[in-house]
Amino acid sequence: MKKHSLALSLLAGATLFFGATAEAAPVHQPKPTSVKKLEQDWRKQARTKKLKINRLPAAKRGEEKILFHESLESNLYVVNPDGTDPHLLIEGAEGGKLSPDGKKILFTAYNGTDSTDVYVANSDGTHVVNLTHSPEWESAGSWNPDGTKVTYDSFMNDDRDIWEMNADGTNKKNLTQTPGFWESYGNYSPDGKKILFIASSDGYFDVYTMNADGSNVINVTNTPGYYDSSAEWTQDGRISLNDERNVFIVDANKTNPHLKACFDADYAGNTELSSALCDQVTFFKDGALISATTWSPDEKKLAVSRSVWDSNDQEIPNKVRVFLVSPGGDETEAKQVTNKIFSYASDWGVMR
Repeated sequence: MKKHSLALSLLAGATLFFGATAEAAPVHQPKPTSVKKLEQDWRKQARTKKLKINRLPAAKRGEEKILFHESLESNLYVVNPDGTDPHLLIEGAEGGKLSPDGKKILFTAYNGTDSTDVYVANSDGTHVVNLTHSPEWESAGSWNPDGTKVTYDSFMNDDRDIWEMNADGTNKKNLTQTPGFWESYGNYSPDGKKILFIASSDGYFDVYTMNADGSNVINVTNTPGYYDSSAEWTQDGRISLNDERNVFIVDANKTNPHLKACFDADYAGNTELSSALCDQVTFFKDGALISATTWSPDEKKLAVSRSVWDSNDQEIPNKVRVFLVSPGGDETEAKQVTNKIFSYASDWGVMR
């Protein structure tokens, strides 16, 4: 079964939909930034270069690949899971989600009019189509299980919402419509009945789920002061997420009451307690921060984008890479698979 991933390369944190006040941030976290400031910073990352396709050779199709984007140059790459044979697929693109059949890629790109649009292309990079054609800033989300619909998020009127549309760009629908909240990275569950996303009103984000029609919103994490910076569905319908240090798996159908205590224990170096409170997947101890994750199709390996921050909370660019690790692993077994700076893993699958 094709997994459904949600790789987040922006800062994230925690909040509630209905006016709850966030607790003071733990000392390890940077000072929270307003949602509008996050949007302004995101806009500055847009690249003016035009899309350029470097077609994936036919001989390499049918192979399992990790998709990642390098954000300094806004380039979308594919690489073998062992780190060999990196291929620059689309210049000027970010994100990258394979369709369930592996024949298409959904991605985000600058559109030449001071904003970004959502695009789709064949998995070899050919036949690029703009799905949104909008003056708003939009970014790609994910495919539903049968490949007929996709999510994306759109920024308009100082608000970012999650939208859904048919895979050909028709029948666009706003699923969230919650003024004052930044919502993004909508991601369909394996059965297509739910959508995973992140939301914030104060610079900290929580992970939420909702029904595919936008109803029945649930705050899954509720971890004030933590940036819940990446999350994805597991094949059995649970959620894989992280506290920026390690990866955990939680129930998708309720708020997980012990999660903040679990994160606190992890940051305190008490892995015995954190693993007792939560289903802990990785056991990194070196302090490097996680910014994106994606599981292998068989869920035996995890691709993790990890970075190092200095004492002033400034990211060190040459330390942002994609690493592979097995469940239960730590930094001693992590294998580096990318050399590009600011490399963010976005998907893992077979390209058809």
